[in-house]
Amino acid sequence: MKKTVAKYLCILLSVALLFTALPLTVYAEDSVTVKDVGSATELETVCYEINTNGGEYVINLTGDIENGSMSIKKESAVVTVIGNGHTIFTSNYAFYIENGAKVNLGDEISKLIIEGDNQSHHDPGLVYIKRGSTCIMNNNVTLKNHKGDNYLGGGVTVEGGTFVMNGGNIDNCGIGSNCEATDFGGGVAMVGAGNINKLNSRFNLISGTISGNKASGGAGVFASGYHFAKTNPISMNATIDGISVPSSGGTSGGTESIAASNPGLFINGGLITENTATGTYDSAVSLYAKGLGGGILVSYNSNKVFQIYNAKITSNNAEYGAGISSFYFKTNADIDGCEITGNTAAKNGGGVYLTKNDNSSKTTISNTTITGNTSGDRGAGVYYQQ
Repeated sequence: MKKTVAKYLCILLSVALLFTALPLTVYAEDSVTVKDVGSATELETVCYEINTNGGEYVINLTGDIENGSMSIKKESAVVTVIGNGHTIFTSNYAFYIENGAKVNLGDEISKLIIEGDNQSHHDPGLVYIKRGSTCIMNNNVTLKNHKGDNYLGGGVTVEGGTFVMNGGNIDNCGIGSNCEATDFGGGVAMVGAGNINKLNSRFNLISGTISGNKASGGAGVFASGYHFAKTNPISMNATIDGISVPSSGGTSGGTESIAASNPGLFINGGLITENTATGTYDSAVSLYAKGLGGGILVSYNSNKVFQIYNAKITSNNAEYGAGISSFYFKTNADIDGCEITGNTAAKNGGGVYLTKNDNSSKTTISNTTITGNTSGDRGAGVYYQQ
């Protein structure tokens, strides 16, 4: 049934204000289709309709949904899911979004929970965003309890799309149970879409909490054009407790692909806490960067931007770089106004771990407090590996 629901149009306008770099289709009031959904069958029926007709839909959950999932592939589709206090339970992904579709999770008011079954599955994150598509996660939305062995992304996997976290929580997600190669991004993984050396995805963290997630590397947030390379000189204007700068070297290569609008990692707030990188680093396969980045791991970004501003990064664990690890070739990381505290590295870089970069890239740390971090070996605050 179709209803004129003017209040839902404010969600579209907020999308435009938050993320003006993206094109946004604005529909007339009478074109909003509102669907009440209380079962997996009803969800599947609505999904088919959306992919057939396109346009703007609002899905009101009227009950908890078992084994629920949606695959939104229509370019003109703009879908808002309102939880009304209900939960979508799933054993694989809950939302697969591609071909330029847009999905808003939550209405900033009522609760929406998207929950995995805590079992290992060869699937992407609970939310999988591809091919120029966009997902915006709002306040009172929780993604939790998803375990994957898909290599990249436990809570959210971004591959050539855009994820905006405007609030909510990503909790207790992880990957790595059956992985023998790459297994990164327990909370959020943003990666290249099909080509080596190009980060074609975008993640905006504006508010919300990423906590209790696990992965071999980048347990909270992982961002990479390809997990390979070497990282740079650093400049600092920061309050730092414990810094060590020893020596060594590295190399790399490149190509091209599909991109989200203005790809890169853009953090401007939020809490990243109690995430654990479970891997052990092996220099013979440094491409994989296991054991690095309990909170955040950024690597091999092909000169895109990693901006980490005004975030609290606390109580994370890893072998190297328990708070933040900026690792290898062409990695531009700008850390400003952050609190990096109480993180624990088994070896080097309790707060921040940096490795040597090429001459065109660098990491800058400004106006940031790095204190109360610990390391088993060197650089409780910051460790710079040349």
